[in-house]
This record gives sequence, C-alpha cells and structure tokens, in this order.
Amino acid sequence: MYNQPTLERKNIIKLAAVIAFLMASAVFWGLSAGAAAEAEKGYGQVVQIRSEGQLLNVERLADLLENRDFEKEDIRFTAWSQENDVTIENYSLGARTRLDCALYYFGDNSEMFDLVLDNGCALSEAAAFSVFGTASGILGETVVIGGENYVVEKLLYGSTAPLIYKVGEDDSRAGFDALDVVFGEGAEMSASELRMVYGVGGDITVYYGSVVKAFMALGKLALLIAFAAFALIALGGLTKGMGKWLRRAVMAGGLALACFCCLALVGSPFYIPGSFIPTRWSEFEFWSSTFSNFGDSWNYYFSMKTYAPDILFRSYIVKTVVFAAISASLAIISAVVLRGMASGHGRERHVRKPVI
Repeated sequence: MYNQPTLERKNIIKLAAVIAFLMASAVFWGLSAGAAAEAEKGYGQVVQIRSEGQLLNVERLADLLENRDFEKEDIRFTAWSQENDVTIENYSLGARTRLDCALYYFGDNSEMFDLVLDNGCALSEAAAFSVFGTASGILGETVVIGGENYVVEKLLYGSTAPLIYKVGEDDSRAGFDALDVVFGEGAEMSASELRMVYGVGGDITVYYGSVVKAFMALGKLALLIAFAAFALIALGGLTKGMGKWLRRAVMAGGLALACFCCLALVGSPFYIPGSFIPTRWSEFEFWSSTFSNFGDSWNYYFSMKTYAPDILFRSYIVKTVVFAAISASLAIISAVVLRGMASGHGRERHVRKPVI
C-alpha cells in the first residue's frame, strides 16, 4: 500500500524544487540580459577597424583628429596596439621591471572608454607591486616608459592588461593596428568611407553592436530550446494514460504555447546584421565577399590579440552566453522534476488497491 501522506510530501518537495529551478532560471536570464545591456551601453556604437598590414601612424591619426569637423557629424576615435617586453622604470626607487605585454593608444579615450589622459598610464596591481612595491598611494607618481615620463593615473583592478598608456603626438615610434571609432548622431560617413577618405588601411571591420545582438540572439535561442524541451518533457509525464491522438494534440499545443511565451518574453532568437542584407539578393559577388569578410572578422575577433576595450567587452559577452546557458539548463531540469512528479501521480492512479 502507498503511504498517502508520504506521497503528498514528496510531491510538495518536487513542486517546490520546480518553482525554485524556474525562479533561478529567470534570475540567470536577467543576468544574461543585464550583461548584454552593459555591453550595448558601453560599446554598442563602436566600430573597430583592424589592420593586418600597414600600421597607422600618429601623424595620420593626428590629422584625422584635427580635420574631423564635418558639418553634420562628430567622429571620436581611439587607436590601439600592443607591445611585448615593455620596460617600465621608477627612478626615485631605482626599480625597473619588464612586462610581458602593454597596450598603448592615441585619441579621444576620455569620452569613449574613460581610461587615462595625456601622458598618463594605468597599472595593474601586479605591475604596481613590481615598480613601487605597493598598490596604494601611487597615483600621481611618475614612471618612465620608453624613455618618456608618464604619470600613474589609474589602477587596473582585476585587469589582464598589466599596463595601458597613451602616447603623445611626438612619439614617432608608435604604430597602431586597431582603430575604434564612434560616429556621432546623424553622421553621414561610414567605416568604409572613413578608410577611403583617410587611408587608415583597415582589413577587417568589427561592429560591436552587431556582436552584442548576435550573442544575445544565441542566448535567446538556447532559452527557446529550453522552453520547448520543458513543454515536451513536462507534458510527456502529464499526458500518460491519454489516447494516442489526444496526447499528440495536447503536446503539440503545449509546445506551440511554450514557444509563443518564450518569444513574447525575450523576443526573436534570430538576428541578421545589417551588413548581411544586400540591395539585390541575386548579387553573388556580395554574398561571397560578405561571408568571407564575416569569417575573417570572426576569426580575428576571437584571436588572442585583444585591446583594452575588448577585454571588458568580451567579459560581458561571455557572461551573456554563460548565464543564458545556465538559465536554459535550469529550465530543463525543472521540467525533468515536473515529469517525475507527474509520472508518480500516474503510477499512483494505476495501483490496484489490495482486497481486505
């Protein structure tokens, strides 16, 4: 004989678990959406032009900075590059250390990425300890990089970049292989026109806003799959004992309802970048060049070479995808628990009562 109070208690525990998993799924989806929103807010308007060939020089960038006063637009930019085995010195303490990698840049960083100003640098905690023996009370101190004096303006807590510094217009050694551009509202110049007019020589163009939307769509697709799986798994247990056609109708209706609810809650999981939409669909040359450029951009973007904005941007993107995957997994787990509870009910209904 079944112990009815025990069964009810188990079902209550399972129902509480289902609710807990669904609530946790909602929380992780909120975290995913929040990370995507932060990425969009900070970098959604940034267009990055990367060069695998000729590097940009300071003179050309300075000319761009001085002659950007177009009638209907404002262009802000930061050019980036990396340098290995950088020596940084502290003359007052007689300290000298060599860093594996440093990021240096030129342009309107203060309005775009809030890093350091003219003749300034930012140090990670590890780099600060190497140069000063401490990470506190060093703001305003001077260090020497490449024979030039730089003022320590910021500390990079938890950063993977040990050193970020801004070069001046007189630093002829500097060359840049990435250009981050923000076009003002109403701008009439595109990234390709910028390359053509100023000869910045970019081989690959990455639109950060499109990257955000693409990964957010990937997270929505995972959630849509989870909603569909939830409907099928849960209804599979709840409809046991029904007729064949009635069961199929109920499961099909539940699946359609689950997909509709997911789309209503989070939106479409499909996103096509604007650069993928041709003026004429029969332009085969457009398609071949578009997919080739997309593949190159994808591979280059996920290469090991990153720049200061990329580091934070990628952390937001990783959080977007990981939290969405966790949210989808929790939704599926809740469906499995719900099906187990429904199957228990089914077994209870089919138990023959003993004859006393």
